[in-house]
Amino acid sequence: MIGKIKGTIEHIDQNHVIVDVAGVGYIIYCSFRSLSRVNTGDKVEFFIETHVREDQITLYGFMSQYEKACFLKLITVKGVGPRMGLQILGSLDPDQIYLAINLKDSAVFSNISGVGPKLMSRIFTELKDIKHGVNDSSMSPINDISSGFNLLKTDAISALINLGINKSDAYSVVSDILEKQKDVDLNKLIKLSLHAMAK
Repeated sequence: MIGKIKGTIEHIDQNHVIVDVAGVGYIIYCSFRSLSRVNTGDKVEFFIETHVREDQITLYGFMSQYEKACFLKLITVKGVGPRMGLQILGSLDPDQIYLAINLKDSAVFSNISGVGPKLMSRIFTELKDIKHGVNDSSMSPINDISSGFNLLKTDAISALINLGINKSDAYSVVSDILEKQKDVDLNKLIKLSLHAMAK
């Protein structure tokens, strides 16, 4: 099995890249988000999920272990194959996906082609035990004290929604504040968010 590939981007297509590694070109399927971040000639490193079938070997590439872990969670859902998993990751980053699952926010998935109400319902149901994402180092679900930052973010957004704030607005303002101030408690974060939205 291939776990990681480092090389040079030789070609970029609509849904894959060809990475040259010592003269061998590997076709690696990626999300649109990943494809938009690379250019021909770039030195890259992809974390690989290898799928082996009777007639072919397919490589799916990710720019971080975090993104790969999210992909692996998504494709456990009935109806979400590898291509759909990449399509979802092309529209949403892992944090947005985990937050949407926590909040059961179907609107986040509504603009993704192929993700209808039934599939969204299965995603929410089958991944309901994913509390706050996946830790980059341990690759295990974060649902304990170490999840502080993500738990704070989710709780603040939930509180704002309960106060009548639009979900997308709540996500945007909380994310913006947390980028600037890491050391805040829940009450302060909510107050700062309300203050920012009142401007």
